[in-house]
Order: sequence, then structure tokens, then C-alpha cells
Amino acid sequence: MHIFLTIPWFRLEPWNIPLPSFLPFEHLPIQPFGVLVAIGVLLGARLCEEYCKRRGIEPTIAADFLTHTILIGFVGAYLLNGIVYETETFLAVLQDPTLLFKRWLGLSSYGGMVGALAGMLIWKKRTGHPIMPLADAAAFGFPLGWMFGRMGCFVVHDHPGIETDFFLGVEEYRFGAPPFVTRHDLGLYEVIWAACIVALFFFLYSRNRERPLGTWLALLSILYAPIRFGLDFLRASSELGGDVRFLGLTPAQYASFICLAFGLYMIKRGKEIPTFVVPKSMALRVVDATPSDDSSSEPKKKSKKKKN
Repeated sequence: MHIFLTIPWFRLEPWNIPLPSFLPFEHLPIQPFGVLVAIGVLLGARLCEEYCKRRGIEPTIAADFLTHTILIGFVGAYLLNGIVYETETFLAVLQDPTLLFKRWLGLSSYGGMVGALAGMLIWKKRTGHPIMPLADAAAFGFPLGWMFGRMGCFVVHDHPGIETDFFLGVEEYRFGAPPFVTRHDLGLYEVIWAACIVALFFFLYSRNRERPLGTWLALLSILYAPIRFGLDFLRASSELGGDVRFLGLTPAQYASFICLAFGLYMIKRGKEIPTFVVPKSMALRVVDATPSDDSSSEPKKKSKKKKN
């Protein structure tokens, strides 16, 4: 029965855009992974800004915050993935920095979170604004962006799993000649997880209840860590493109313990600080667009009394 339900293998290849003949390159490859990640960043950031606006926080401040966290987050994801998962390539890059533009080190999910944290601290030092309100807003928008980012992983099959007859298995061609085997695709599973979290967050938000500061951060951490820990047991071996193991666990599984502990800490902290008051420096700037009364704005002329 699973044969009829198994998703047939497919893989989106780069789209080559022809370039003018006077340029040194014939084509500009557009990667489907990059396109979907970019869409996810834009949608997640837009949702975060709208959330801030409804909470009385100036959206331009949220945009500045997101610029720091996203850019430095990608740097952290790239470098930490190279250090942990592509160690030999990373060491080669240190010896010859030009290889940084020739070899792809990949992106690490938890590495991106570490980079985002560094971006938050830099932003706080530069602006003096509190981090938590905006970090909580970013956590609210994160699952929507993550869903599209993991779609990018799925369409290029970056995260192959072990062989399976599960009905959501994907036929992977890269592990041998036909007949292709069916494997778990962890990118697909995280797309489904993210879609469920988006629905949950929107439902909770629609209840119009005042929630403690850090609620979305806590929920995101607690809901992601166990799922990621469990899914990594389904990864293919490192010889087949899966992650390396240390004492039987992947680096992400160790990081999941920290992520879960952080979520539990945020719940405790939220009980101690149940409400949040937007400081004046971050408050939404309301532009008064009410047209002024010309008669009241002009200085009144003194009337001259005529003498009889």
C-alpha cells in the first residue's frame, strides 16, 4: 500500500538565466533553494513588523533589529556549519581564503540561532533598546519564514534520511542506480512542523489574550527542540550525506537540549514579568493626518470700529 502513497522523487535544478556576451559568465544560475529562503525571510520579517506595530512598537525599529539578526544569523549559520559539519573544507578555507567563494560550507539551523543572538546583542549595544520585546516578535514570525526555508531544503533534498516505507517517504536517486530507494526527507517533515506551528500561533494570537513577554520564544523553543531531536535519529549516515555523530548523537541533538532548557527558562521568566510596557523610545510614531482648520490657524485680524 505504501507504494501508492510514497512521494515520487523529484529535484529542482538551478534556472540558468542567459547573460549578455560581453560579461565573463554565460549564465546566472538561480537556485530554487535560495529563492525559497529569500521568500521565507521576507514573509517572516513582514509578519514580525506587523506584530510589532499591533503591540505599539515602531516597525522601523523592528526592521533595524531584523537586519542585524538575519544578516549575522546567516553568517553564524554558514561558519558554524563549516566548523562542525565541513571541518576539512573549513580548515582548507582558513589556509586559502579564496576557497570561501568556491566551496559551499552549508547552513546550520542552530548555528543561525547563535548568529542571530550575536546580532541581537550588537543591536542592543548600538541602540540601547531592550531585546526581549523584539526577540519575542521575531519568534512569532519565525515559523512562517522557516516553512519556506525548509521548502528550499526539500526541493533540493539537502537532508536525506534512512530507508523507509513510510507514506511520506521520498524516492532518492542520488544513492545508487534504479530502482531508487525510498527515504525519509527531513526537510519535508520540518515543512509540515512549521505549518502546524504557524496555525497554532495564529490561533493563539486570535484569542486576544494578554500573554507574558517571551511567550512566543518559549513556545517556539519547546516545540522545536524535541521534534529536531527525534528527527535527527532518522538522518542518513554521514557516508550518505547525513550529519556526523558524536557518541551516537548529532550536534543538533546536543543543541536541542540547550534549546529546550531555554524555552523552560522563558516560561519561568514570563511568570515573573507578566506584562510589558513599550518604552517611549520604541513607541509607535503616530502621524496626525487631520487637516488643520485654516480659519483657526491664521491669526485673527482685529476689526476696526467705525466712528459715527
